Amino acid sequence: CTRLAMSSFSLLSVLGNGSGRLAGHSRYSVAAYQAGSVLVLWDYANATGDSRKFIALQPNQRCAALFFARDAQSLLGLSVSQSGQLTLSAWRCSDGAQLAEQRISDQVVGPRVWADYDQETSCLAVVHGGGA
Repeated sequence: CTRLAMSSFSLLSVLGNGSGRLAGHSRYSVAAYQAGSVLVLWDYANATGDSRKFIALQPNQRCAALFFARDAQSLLGLSVSQSGQLTLSAWRCSDGAQLAEQRISDQVVGPRVWADYDQETSCLAVVHGGGA
């Protein structure tokens, strides 16, 4: 059995402003979180100054869920628009460019959205409540 030395690691920043969820990848040193009306893509093991990418969101848009693709090359985000419509977006992690956006619900969603994504099969499951 070979023992590998652990690299030293220290958290030098506070993640977000407490307004959203943090998404991480199980194999790569990347994380994503919402800070106000910005999504932050963060390569937290990269010691250079270019470790974060910023993606501008619409004002008052909130991400209900964020998921990395299996290869960590793209980020999926479920967001609720100002009018309450549920939208799925995809961004490229290397530069933050938007790859796609699709409204997946024409109904106004309720206050809760549940979602899960399986990286191995690329299957996304979403459950939400309709408007009254």
